[in-house]
Amino acid sequence: MLEFLISGGLDLNVRGKIIGTTYLARIENVSGKNVTIETEGELPANPKASYLIIFFPARLTIRYQHNALKLCRETFAMLQRFLFPQTVVETSLPRLCLNYYDKNIASNPEQIEAVHNIVASGKNSKLQAPYIIFGPPGTGKTSIIVESILQLLLHDRNAKILVTSGPNCACDEIALRICNTLALGKKPRENIVARIYCYSQERRRENLNKLLLEYSNMYDWHFMPDVKLLQQYRIVVCTLSAVGKLLSGGLHNFTHVFLDEAAACSMSEGLIGVVGGLNENSQLILAGDHKQLGPILNSQRAEALGLGVSLMERLLQRKCYDVNEANGDYNRGIQTRLCRNFRSHPAIVKLFSELYYDNKLKALASKDKTNLAANWTELHDPTFPILFHAVHGELVYDGDSGSCSNWDEIDLILNYVDNLLEKGLGDGRKLEETDIGIISPYRSQCLDIQEELNIGRKFQIETGTVETYRGKEKAVIIATFVRSKTKSLGFLQNPKRINGILSRAKSLLILIGNDVTLSKHSDYEFIIKECQSHGNFIPAPVVAKENKLIIK
Repeated sequence: MLEFLISGGLDLNVRGKIIGTTYLARIENVSGKNVTIETEGELPANPKASYLIIFFPARLTIRYQHNALKLCRETFAMLQRFLFPQTVVETSLPRLCLNYYDKNIASNPEQIEAVHNIVASGKNSKLQAPYIIFGPPGTGKTSIIVESILQLLLHDRNAKILVTSGPNCACDEIALRICNTLALGKKPRENIVARIYCYSQERRRENLNKLLLEYSNMYDWHFMPDVKLLQQYRIVVCTLSAVGKLLSGGLHNFTHVFLDEAAACSMSEGLIGVVGGLNENSQLILAGDHKQLGPILNSQRAEALGLGVSLMERLLQRKCYDVNEANGDYNRGIQTRLCRNFRSHPAIVKLFSELYYDNKLKALASKDKTNLAANWTELHDPTFPILFHAVHGELVYDGDSGSCSNWDEIDLILNYVDNLLEKGLGDGRKLEETDIGIISPYRSQCLDIQEELNIGRKFQIETGTVETYRGKEKAVIIATFVRSKTKSLGFLQNPKRINGILSRAKSLLILIGNDVTLSKHSDYEFIIKECQSHGNFIPAPVVAKENKLIIK
């Protein structure tokens, strides 16, 4: 979103004559080709008036990245073990007897290992490299971060912790879990945790959890707290953008820095939270999944030059993080690789596990959460709740955006939505709109679908691109691939994008697309053949036209 200063009109005066008025405004919403702006002063009510519009993109985050790179050069010797760790000797850390706040962790060996290593590293020892939590979808990365922070508060009286991530939703989730544990129905405990929001998040205030607001800088009105005041807090939670602002104001010297969704931010973005917040005795903990979509870049040149490789993915290429291909072993003193999925149906987990995780994931989610489609009549094999419905539609290109849509697939999606909401999944199991999510790689397709859903007053069904669905989950996911009858698949052939689509559904995954076009890529071919082998494949109709057989 592009932000402008909000103010009244500024007269443009040339030789004593006012020839125009300049208004500074902020873009509030972008929907398709409609843009809503907000100004403090009223614009002239003249529908025929012409305006010259100049866009000023927000530059602060870019400036923070440049500042981080500058600091990186100035403090390179200190940062070397964080950015370029060498061979790390595997050593045993002090054994701790931990009483876990989250009792589920006590039965998960990988989570126990991660929490213990992070907490023990602060007890008269220092990790020789950043600690990496590699966690595929639904494996409990956030649980480890929250538990580790709470245990550090308990066992290390000097712990001063920075928790950061690119998206606000990730920061909110971690902060809320911490606040829930600390509050326990009582008044907020002072000087423990501070959730810091940028001014741009003021509009979200009404939708934020009340407990979270109590621990934030928006509990009454938005303000940026004094750095000296923040230094008194043991936990500071904020986005990377906010970190840049706070660090430039003098906030520094954290004992622990947690970077969540570390595989989704660019190298320079990740450095914002690293170079200013750490000192030579600090610990850096990164959590993420580099096999999901990485940083979002608008420049192909930047992508080609390596900016699309995240800090976490680049670190995992260092020799000290290598995995022995023969036995799967690795240095457990500096990393934990999670493998227990607590989100999705076993068949869904098996599908993306075989494709992208060397078939090492274990599906452990409870059946009452994942077996919702066991009686859905559209599935020939209900033990495999993945349906591929083939549609050979026509592409419609949006000349303005360069994106495209496929109305044959949209019509089919709307039919599935109506069917699911009216009839449910069988056995009297009804679905709410919030149970259904729709994903497409193409933004135009998402906008067209959302417009149709709005016309049908289905406002609670979330539609978005693979990028906007990162970290989210729904009981039912309907994916539309759009691309049809083309020679190449373009960005659809990115394995990380395919993985992002497959791993969002908990109980039912409906895939809609052109099977012939998609089968040009081996991953899609594997998915389609799996659906066919289970009888959960609906072929496109064959229609005769001008003495030729044409697949629609």
